[in-house]
Amino acid sequence: MTKFFRILCLTLSLSLCSLAYADIQVIVTGQAAGSGKIAKQQALADALRKAVRKGLGINIISKTKVTNYVLSFDRIFTRAFGYVKTFKILSSGKDNSGFYNVKISATVSKTSSDMNDYLAMRQIIALKGSPRLLIRASGEISDIGDARNLIEGQLQEIALKCGFQTIKMSQFNKSESKRTKRDKFIGKNVSAAYRDSGVRGNYDFIINVKVSGAYNGKSELYDVSTQRFSFGADLSAAYPNGNAIAQITIPSKEMDIMLVTNKTQAARAALQKILGGHKGKNFRALLVRVLAAWVSEFDTGTKITIEFPKISHDLFEKIVDRLTKAKGINAINIREFDKKLKSIIEVESNLKAYDLSKLTAYLSDNKLKVERSTNDYIQMSIAEGTDSANLLVTVLGGIIAVILLLLIIRSLNGRKS
Repeated sequence: MTKFFRILCLTLSLSLCSLAYADIQVIVTGQAAGSGKIAKQQALADALRKAVRKGLGINIISKTKVTNYVLSFDRIFTRAFGYVKTFKILSSGKDNSGFYNVKISATVSKTSSDMNDYLAMRQIIALKGSPRLLIRASGEISDIGDARNLIEGQLQEIALKCGFQTIKMSQFNKSESKRTKRDKFIGKNVSAAYRDSGVRGNYDFIINVKVSGAYNGKSELYDVSTQRFSFGADLSAAYPNGNAIAQITIPSKEMDIMLVTNKTQAARAALQKILGGHKGKNFRALLVRVLAAWVSEFDTGTKITIEFPKISHDLFEKIVDRLTKAKGINAINIREFDKKLKSIIEVESNLKAYDLSKLTAYLSDNKLKVERSTNDYIQMSIAEGTDSANLLVTVLGGIIAVILLLLIIRSLNGRKS
């Protein structure tokens, strides 16, 4: 009996443990005021926060000691992935009261509740894929040689630690130069010219970091020899088209680096501390904001500009009306109409640019074709044969009209005779 009781207790314990760590499915809706990119990111972060609270009864805001949700939504966003294993956007868009809503279905679990920002970012990237970052570093550290490479090296290290894919333009240009030479050698001059033009999109975000620092010599701190530095920095993130995502300024402050005798190595440690710490506004925090932008647009849709050649007002209205009713289109903003030059609309869409460009061509009754498509810009052009077909219709119409006129005249002459 005692043995049976022990087995029963063990079985119940294992069952309770499995229940405690079982995945929980929840459906919640997050909200944020406005309709821009930040509102979408805040609404998604709010939905993830609500999913954790509804599924596990955990308040992320209190656990992360955030006092202003609106200003710190990116930290909430990241920490939510300590609990959210997967999620799916069910619907998104602005309501009549001026709020942006994101409704999600999420799977939450307690298994990873102690995840820090770095591990959480790696989990998000594993779930949603990594954006490509172009990191531009600049600045000086007085009395420290080759400061730019030192700064760039630390930025690359932090980005890779988070799981991001970084682009080194110098290496990319070398590889592209070899491809260009090959294209020229085998006679593909158009391809070679395209590579030389530099119009190819190679990255999803541009990160600019300027550091201003100084080496202030050695000092004594509690009878321990230290290397003292002062650092400040300006950091920004933007899309390739120039639209800003975030701007962070790190005020200049002093710090002591212990147990490192070489001043260059000490400078590296100081940079790691000021740029990649777990708290405060720094490069890590900027990467969190970039990731929030990436994921929110990955799921809730992005704004894509469509440029049309000189088209008629009727065709333009027809395309806009059909796109408005199409699945996956959240909103359309007409920027410009000019039947003699270019007409431009902005489409907020859950579709990728390539799929949206094909849909636009189809909705134009194939009178337009895709000229060029990038992540956020589509250029349409007149489909081949459209002008000639219109000319043929006009000519045939003219011939038919002449024949009808001749038949009428002949009929009238016959009556007179």
